[in-house]
Amino acid sequence: MGLELCNWLTDKIINANKGFANIFKFQITEIIGRNVDDLLVPDEFEGQSFELLDNALKGYVDHIETVRRRKDGVLIDVSILVYPIVVNGHTMGIYAIYSDITQRKRAEEEIFKQKEQLAVTLNSIGDAVIAVDILGRITLINPVAEDLTGWKGQEAIGRRLDEVFRIINEYTRESVSSPVDKVLTNGEIVGLANHTALIARDGSERSIADSAAPIRDAGGKILGVILVFRDVTVERRLNEALRSSEERFRLFAEHARDIIYRIKQFPEPVFEYISPAVKDILGYAPEEFYTNPYLGGKIYHRDDKEILKRILTGKTDYAKPTVIRMIRKDGRVIWCEQHNVPIFDENNKLIALEGISRDITERRKTEEALREVVLGVSASVGVEFFRSLVYHLANALAVDYAFVGELTEEGVGAKSVRTIAVYARGEIVENFAYLLEGTPCENVLENGTFYYPHGVGEIFPDSAFMTQFKVVSYLGTPIFNNNGKAMGLISVMNSKPLTNYQLVKSLLKIFAVRTATELERNKAEARMNYLSQHDQLTGLYNRSVFEHHMVRFDHEQYHPVGIIVCDVDGLKLVNDTMGHDKGDALLVAAAEVINKSFRENDIIARIGGDEFAVLLPNTHEKQVERACQRIRDAFARYNAENPQLNLSISVGFAVSQGSITLTDLFKKADNNMYREKLHRKQSTRSAIVQTLMKALEARDFITEGHADRLQDLVVRIAAAIGLPDRSIADLRLLAQFHDIGKVGIPDRILFKPGSLTTEEAIEMRRHCEIGHRIALSAPDLVPVADWILKHHEWWNGKGYPLGLEGEEIPMECRILAIADAYDAMTSDRPYRKALSHDQAVAELRRCSKTQFDPLLVHSFIQIIERDSNIPSAAYRLKC
Repeated sequence: MGLELCNWLTDKIINANKGFANIFKFQITEIIGRNVDDLLVPDEFEGQSFELLDNALKGYVDHIETVRRRKDGVLIDVSILVYPIVVNGHTMGIYAIYSDITQRKRAEEEIFKQKEQLAVTLNSIGDAVIAVDILGRITLINPVAEDLTGWKGQEAIGRRLDEVFRIINEYTRESVSSPVDKVLTNGEIVGLANHTALIARDGSERSIADSAAPIRDAGGKILGVILVFRDVTVERRLNEALRSSEERFRLFAEHARDIIYRIKQFPEPVFEYISPAVKDILGYAPEEFYTNPYLGGKIYHRDDKEILKRILTGKTDYAKPTVIRMIRKDGRVIWCEQHNVPIFDENNKLIALEGISRDITERRKTEEALREVVLGVSASVGVEFFRSLVYHLANALAVDYAFVGELTEEGVGAKSVRTIAVYARGEIVENFAYLLEGTPCENVLENGTFYYPHGVGEIFPDSAFMTQFKVVSYLGTPIFNNNGKAMGLISVMNSKPLTNYQLVKSLLKIFAVRTATELERNKAEARMNYLSQHDQLTGLYNRSVFEHHMVRFDHEQYHPVGIIVCDVDGLKLVNDTMGHDKGDALLVAAAEVINKSFRENDIIARIGGDEFAVLLPNTHEKQVERACQRIRDAFARYNAENPQLNLSISVGFAVSQGSITLTDLFKKADNNMYREKLHRKQSTRSAIVQTLMKALEARDFITEGHADRLQDLVVRIAAAIGLPDRSIADLRLLAQFHDIGKVGIPDRILFKPGSLTTEEAIEMRRHCEIGHRIALSAPDLVPVADWILKHHEWWNGKGYPLGLEGEEIPMECRILAIADAYDAMTSDRPYRKALSHDQAVAELRRCSKTQFDPLLVHSFIQIIERDSNIPSAAYRLKC
């Protein structure tokens, strides 16, 4: 700060301090007696300087921020405070205090630029942005947020956020609490809940997504919160449509009896997808194709590799099916008919194949057998006859009668040629009616085939057909429809007695194969029809059948109609922690309990991953209420009988009244179900976590008493280093539940007696993340969820899962790591004896600074050496 004294009569400097000299780069001797304006004031600021002097001479104290010139000619920003010097009532001079404010001015300009840039940025980005202060009042809102909320900036600023940013749950229609309070409380980024809708000022509704984050100053103090959100209404609808489409494809692919596949072409052909039917047809599980990329080349017969090459290089007619031989896992060769669809990139390069492969081995065998019979009957009858015969068989013989063979005007007997004839709905059928109806006859053989080696004319004396062609011997097999009714005949006739018994045997074999194939086809059709209507896992109706009956029951004759919607609680948690097999078992059990609670004519369906629904035609509200109570009672009985993993279900219902559509009725029932789910969420999840903990205790026999000892050890350390009671209480919780994620680790890894492979070690490490997810799902464990995630971090940064180092690791995790290791080392294991206290202490010291916090290790050793009641055991710590 510089000080200057001036004589008002001469406007010359009388004196100045070193600060003045330093600011303007003069020596004090250089400025004494100099005119202030000549020395410091640029020409364009002389008027301002005169006004400042005039005010001082009038007795006023004045202050300005202006520009002055240094000795080197550089202009600087200064603040000048001018005081008059008054002696005996007369102004004798002035003194001025100068401050160099150049840096402040530059900072203000930079801040202004940043504000301008921020405003431009916020007004340009596609997401909506709202900022609030620590009281929850809006301080900023960008144009996108204005459009979505319906509030203009000047109207919104200063209002509380919940006035402008009104959000609800799309399904329950209940208000959702503002994320601002959570951010201000926890100081962490908070994601908006799923299915969140924003209600605009005009009442319109939009689905939104994204998050809220704290605004902090340089010292980390929270100054407010910023919300960044976007309209995802269209995106959510598209995702829902895509999800439904993918679900329909998955159901179709997984239920189809043919193999459905996709082959990626580059850098080499590998299966990107192959349906479960491959297990039945080729004997391989789908996952074997994903883990072994070369398996795809091994399943094709070596003699058909040229066909395969043409398929994979695009040198084939994809419009026509391809018949190719494949090798089953057991080495058996089968025939498959493939329909392939090529996928090209923008350069018309083949990049993938999608297709369906059907096992036609039995059909191929039948064709070959028929070919042998045809060629054995008449040398002049060949492949065309075979094709014709199969055609007629497949098309239910739409002619009255037809011959295949050499027929002349003289008839069959003229050349003594054995001939095969095919009949349907004609004279022969009428004459043979008593045989087709199952009348006992000594000549009837297996599969309904009847055989007359001679004397046909005596048995059918009135048959014009038999007489015309002088038929003597006859072999006939009836053709039945799906209901078992005879619709026609396949016959072999001759003008001489038929003695070729081998021919008879061959034909019987053919007819037996045809009958078996027909039965198999009928079974397959029945199976496909069943799968098209039922959920494969539970056996209940699927969603498409449920929706079909909703349309059917949406008529007055079925009213009132009740709809019950049930949702299995905690399924995702069970899937994430104990595996999808356990989750599937949970769904199957739930389906059985629900199914037993209803009448035979009620429509019970699995309509989603964990959702079931029931349609109750001609059912009043009281009856529906009783049905819901039956479900709850049935689940209570199941849980009493199966305590190992309880079932929990949320139930909602609605009954049609007035002109409401069943679609709207379903939404109402669904909303009621979600409302119940919200009320029971906390208790349900807590119950599930306790169940998971019991499952962990039941499986992990080596940790008997471990949790209790560990709680005692961590409490001692925490108390010794002065942690507050709240932290000690949470540490107890961490000691009890830190390994809860092990419920999601397969037994083959958890109980493996030897060393783990690299893959198994990676799988084992997942228990931290699994435990973290479980803890976040249980309100009682939320305070320790972050510690559960990080309890295997190492002091030197080589732990997992995040690789944290030193004091980045929470204090509670560092305490637990030492106590856990000590108890593990001093506890007996089935495969080795316990270490002594001294050995365990030596091991802790060895791993200090690598695995453990060295200061905590020192404190821990001091604590336990004061206590003689330490349990004994052995564990080799790999540091």
